[in-house]
Amino acid sequence: MTEGRTNVGMAKNIRRWDSVAEIRIKLEGQLLTIQNQEIIASGNVNYDTCIFAFDKAWEGFVKTAAFYQDKTKVQYAVLGSDGTCTIPAAAMAKEGNMYFGVFGVNGTKVITSTVERVYIRQGAISGDTVSAEPGDDIFLAIVVQYQQVMEQMQAYDIKMDEFIGIMNGLNAYDVADVMKRLTAAEERLQGMDAVVESTVKEEITAVSGGLRFAQDGNGEWGYVVPGSGDVIPFSAQGYVKPGWDGEIENTIWVQMPSGTYSNFIKAICKNGYPVAITADGTVVYSFDGESWEKSKPGYKDCTFTDIDWDGERFLITGSYVNEESNTVGLLLATEDFKEYTKIDIPNSENTYAAYYAVYPVNGKYTVVALRKGTGNNKDSVRIYIGDFSGGEWNERVFGDNILSAIYSVRVIKNSTGILVYFNGRISDPVSYYREYIYGLNEVGDSRKLIENVGNNEYSLFECKDTVYYFSYKESGNYQITKVLDPTGTEVVSSGQNFAFVGGVYFNNQEVFINARSMLVVKTGEKMGDKTVDDLIEISPETAMSCITKAFGRIYIFGNRGLILKSS
Repeated sequence: MTEGRTNVGMAKNIRRWDSVAEIRIKLEGQLLTIQNQEIIASGNVNYDTCIFAFDKAWEGFVKTAAFYQDKTKVQYAVLGSDGTCTIPAAAMAKEGNMYFGVFGVNGTKVITSTVERVYIRQGAISGDTVSAEPGDDIFLAIVVQYQQVMEQMQAYDIKMDEFIGIMNGLNAYDVADVMKRLTAAEERLQGMDAVVESTVKEEITAVSGGLRFAQDGNGEWGYVVPGSGDVIPFSAQGYVKPGWDGEIENTIWVQMPSGTYSNFIKAICKNGYPVAITADGTVVYSFDGESWEKSKPGYKDCTFTDIDWDGERFLITGSYVNEESNTVGLLLATEDFKEYTKIDIPNSENTYAAYYAVYPVNGKYTVVALRKGTGNNKDSVRIYIGDFSGGEWNERVFGDNILSAIYSVRVIKNSTGILVYFNGRISDPVSYYREYIYGLNEVGDSRKLIENVGNNEYSLFECKDTVYYFSYKESGNYQITKVLDPTGTEVVSSGQNFAFVGGVYFNNQEVFINARSMLVVKTGEKMGDKTVDDLIEISPETAMSCITKAFGRIYIFGNRGLILKSS
């Protein structure tokens, strides 16, 4: 069974070691699934094959399979009319995962599939004995095929569009490599007409079928539009991939292997790729949205609460147990999740039990902290504002409200500021429960939005750079309130127990999630017109907790290492 995917009814035909491997693959729209399990050894040449079955979305497209173990050495094979191809030897030269997918080209239209992987077992031939380049005889055969096309043109006066159609059917390898070695190949064919080279150079880009990937002007990876140098970033707003109807309700959710069994609490997509943190101090990230790596900074009893990006580095907040066995706030900076730098706030004290959020803007950093009281001192939620130059940070308390004991702190952010919720107990002169919501702008100025004597248990979430708060309790009528910048609020829904934990704006639709379900609000619709009957269940067994978008897809993270990817 393919690792990282749950498929009901998948065939489990395992071949004998002495038979040719035939990987059978099904394409439903852009979703690629492996239908059987094969054992493949490294070092095979012109031996193992793939058989692709396509639905109607792929009709009219010239289809090419891409294979790789190393992303810098992608191997291509144009599929025959029966949907088959031989797996390039260079793509299975070593033991380890081999990744593959399919793309189709029809004029200026491009359709791509999801990427899957199979594990290549160690064979008798090592990777060093298999060339990553096609042999000279392959290039000679390609040139001969082009010559045959030229002869057909001369004989039958074929129109240019028909000529391109013939060339599209050629089983050509990576065209860029063909161009580099074309001159040497022609010399060996002696007597080949120079018109072959000129025609190939003229038309080879239009018919290559070779999908390219590159970074755009902002450094984000995406597809190179065939025939031009334009790059469509994977996360481009409003970009709907061919073969998908754009309706998020119809997506297929694929579970990814995360490498952890911890509970995710926050996910972002910054610096071109998605990153998520867990409550127990683990970072999980992916450079392609398919394979995930994890990292732990190594602090004792480390917990995480927030992650952000300041344009140069990732910043993570949380807590850890120091050498004096005190639980104190933790602020980390990292560029690659390989090395972490601890950032100290010079005038903070060990009584700060946790840092709950970091907000970077214009070279300054706002840190939300929980200070636990000792002796006659009371608990308080405070903010620090400073930089990494080593100087004092400006300390502020939320108004004059100091609670005897603080039970929980929650923070959500957008581009204009921070929303902070905290609750606790006041015991002087009598004991009673109280909760607050404060809004902070980008320079740390605060305004009180809620001061409630009671327990409505508010939660916070963000979508489309807008922050919301709502009550979990029926006593608060499940009211969802949008925070307007800079002074107002607006009730957008009431009476519906949506219990949202996050949201994302994707293909002109707002997608909100709770622990089990999602709600889609399209352009022209209002959240207030929706009911719980409009919720679509997508995770009945494991709770979801945060959501982000990357590589043109939605990624949802949850408890016990759950990662779901939209197809």
